[in-house]
Amino acid sequence: MALPRLHDKFSLNRVQSFAIHASGWKEAATWRKQDAEFAESQRRGAERTMAARKDMDAKLFDAMLAKAGAHKLEQGISEKTRQQELLLNRPLVERMAQSGFKPERTVAMLKQASSHGLGA
Repeated sequence: MALPRLHDKFSLNRVQSFAIHASGWKEAATWRKQDAEFAESQRRGAERTMAARKDMDAKLFDAMLAKAGAHKLEQGISEKTRQQELLLNRPLVERMAQSGFKPERTVAMLKQASSHGLGA
């Protein structure tokens, strides 16, 4: 039985070492590829989630508007109802006018409320 020569043994170790390093490089490349694929799948999932959320928000907002309806000023209230609202809110309008908040509107509203009085 022949013993392996020392030179052959070192050559074998060098080849095995190279094979180990090469497999490590291949493994690292595989890991990088898998990591990139996973990151891409996560990004696509996040985009789908965001799109679904926007769609859900839009549907809920539409449902909310349908349930709540329009504000009474948008529905075309009568002049009588407008005067009642103005009379009920007269103390607030007076404070707003005294503090100088939009005088072009509050002073005119206060004059309207005063001209109709509480008995109107």
